[in-house]
Amino acid sequence: MCAYASGSGAQSALNLESYHTIGAYRLTHRWVFRAEGVVLPRLFSAGLQCPFDHRHHTYWRFDFTLDGVPRDLLLEYNTYAPDEGWGAGWHPFRTETSRVKNPASRRSWCVLNKGSGRGYHLLPGPDDGTADAFSTADLWLLRHHGSEDRHGRQGSAAADGLGVYLNGEDTDGQNLVVWYSGHLVHHVDDAGRERHAVGPDLVPLGPW
Repeated sequence: MCAYASGSGAQSALNLESYHTIGAYRLTHRWVFRAEGVVLPRLFSAGLQCPFDHRHHTYWRFDFTLDGVPRDLLLEYNTYAPDEGWGAGWHPFRTETSRVKNPASRRSWCVLNKGSGRGYHLLPGPDDGTADAFSTADLWLLRHHGSEDRHGRQGSAAADGLGVYLNGEDTDGQNLVVWYSGHLVHHVDDAGRERHAVGPDLVPLGPW
C-alpha cells in the first residue's frame, strides 16, 4: 500500500493504491481523491494467464452514509425519463433492486441525502462493460446489513451471489449500500497491452 499526492492547486489529489500479483496477472487497485470532491476508484490489470478470451468482474461496495445520517435515496438517470420531482430524467428507487447499464440513455445513478440534498453521482467508466451470466447486473441497491459484506468472499465460481441479498427491503431514506461492477475483458490477441482499467467516477452533486 502506498499514498502519494499528485497535481497542484485545484487539480491536486491524494492517491492511495495497492499492488498485487495473482499468477501472471499484475493488479493495481487505486483510489484518487481530488480536491474538488471527485473520487475515482480504479482497478488496473496487466498480464495474461488464461490462453483464451475471458472476463474479470471487479466489484466495489459503496456505503455512502452522506452527512453521517442514514437518510439516503438512490436515483437513476435516463434521457427518456420524465420529471418525477427530482429533475428531468431522474427516477427514484424505493426498494432494493439491481440494474444494468444502458449507454444509449446515458444511464447513471446517484445517492442523495434527503435531508441535506447532497449526494454523489455514479458515472460508469467507458470500459466498464456490461453484465453477463456470471455477473447478472451492473449495480445493486441494498439496505445496509453488515453481515452482507463478506469482504470479497461473495458468491462462487459460477455466480457472484449478490442477487440473494435482494429481498424487497425499503430503501427510501435508509442506510444504503450500492454495489457496482466493472467487467474487464482480456483478449488473447491483446496480451501485449500493459493496462486494462475499469472503474466509475464518483462526482459530488448538490449544495456541498
